[in-house]
Amino acid sequence: MIKITAQNVYDIYSPRKCKRRLYLRSKGVEGAKPEEIEELIRKLGRRHEAEHLESFEEYEDVSKEPHTERAEATKTLIEKKAPVIYQGVLKEKILLDGREVELTGMPDFMIRDGDSYIIRECKIAIRLKEHKEITLQLCIYGFLFRKVTGRAPSRLEAYLGDRTTGDIPYDNQKAVNILKLIKSIKVLDKEPYSPVGWSKCKNCAFRKVCWDRAIKDNNVATLSSVAQNIAIELKDRGVETIEQLLAKYDENSLHDMKLLNMKKPRKIGKAAGRIIKEALARKENRNIVLKKPQLPDSENFVVFDLEGIPPNVDLQQSIYLWGMKVYGKKPGKFIPAIAPIEEDGDRKGWESFLKHVSGIFSEYGDIPFLHWHNYEKTSVKNYIEKYGDPEGTAGRVLDNLCDLFIITKESIVLSVHSYSLKVVEVVAGFKRTQKEFGGAWSIVRYTEAMETKDSKEQEKILSEIIKYNEEDLQATWAVFQWLKIMGTVPIIEPD
Repeated sequence: MIKITAQNVYDIYSPRKCKRRLYLRSKGVEGAKPEEIEELIRKLGRRHEAEHLESFEEYEDVSKEPHTERAEATKTLIEKKAPVIYQGVLKEKILLDGREVELTGMPDFMIRDGDSYIIRECKIAIRLKEHKEITLQLCIYGFLFRKVTGRAPSRLEAYLGDRTTGDIPYDNQKAVNILKLIKSIKVLDKEPYSPVGWSKCKNCAFRKVCWDRAIKDNNVATLSSVAQNIAIELKDRGVETIEQLLAKYDENSLHDMKLLNMKKPRKIGKAAGRIIKEALARKENRNIVLKKPQLPDSENFVVFDLEGIPPNVDLQQSIYLWGMKVYGKKPGKFIPAIAPIEEDGDRKGWESFLKHVSGIFSEYGDIPFLHWHNYEKTSVKNYIEKYGDPEGTAGRVLDNLCDLFIITKESIVLSVHSYSLKVVEVVAGFKRTQKEFGGAWSIVRYTEAMETKDSKEQEKILSEIIKYNEEDLQATWAVFQWLKIMGTVPIIEPD
């Protein structure tokens, strides 16, 4: 018998949608051990759930029942109209396209509401619309509840990381559709095709199984400009490798190729030129300069980088380190504006940042702020809205921001598979001194610093994070210098 659990939704949609991940899990293929950041998210999730549990004066904890008896115990508690059921198990055999399936779900809470129950899940996510897996999981719970009890749940809810409750409409058909998809993947004899992607595969437990194999095979999906729907269309046309792509298409023919896998088929269009150039760069192992990088003209530059906890990791987004350093003709010292680990530390970190920036503007005038990608710009805007900008200092920062990611991507086609700073800095010849580093590592270490009561250990952790941030600034400056050199390279159209 096919066994499906509501958790299988996460196998498809988290961290990014991928049918292959569910297939591999269903066949018993072992993925990598969870990364530290994943363990942190789970830890925060358990804490969030435990906190919510304490808000109920009384409840029935089904998790204390023997595993084989939990479904029956849950059914009995529902019949007895228990006020709150915690970690109940809903189990039922159903037919999906004529095939019998055993379906199981374990909602965090079932809360009595009149003649029915509210089904509520605890999630540390804040933006419910960005997490399709949460909606689908709750729809499956609602579907199961109806099968087990004969009546629909009164509501489906997600208790989110910011301690608000998001309502999810009960949709029986949506549940049936996702269950059919799960079943169709589990019965496959052959691995389904799901294009790899740098961001898509980055945090997946099966990265080494899929991404590393795709790199070895020169799969077209490893080109950063090849979107998922383009990779699928190319495979349908017998093109899976970079060599096959270049043998079958040029810019013109690829431009006119229609994407038939979309609701409204359309041509690939302008993206074709970038795709072919990236394929050539990879095949020939060389960087292709499209145009001279348009870099700001200044004697001095601030290199700007932030360390922060994103909304999907913490109960509230926060920047805990605002790192800056002036490079150029009149260099300055590394300035880490740190949010102190104390009450109102987030605001104090912001105020410290504004004070340091004000000093830089006083000394250097409207100096360019170099950064990599959109995190810095988005964060400054968020903090202006959050705490204000009384002197207009942060507004001046926004006016002087210069995103080297955009400049690099617009001017150079790289022979590597990503435009992540950690990848591009290697192309630029930069080498780090720390063995462990990265945004996820920084978040985990900062969380450890927040939770330790040992002041010396806290100081040690913060010094590691500060060192990492300083090396991020150095890496960004190294890429800036490399871009200036690339600006002197003759622009030669690829053959």
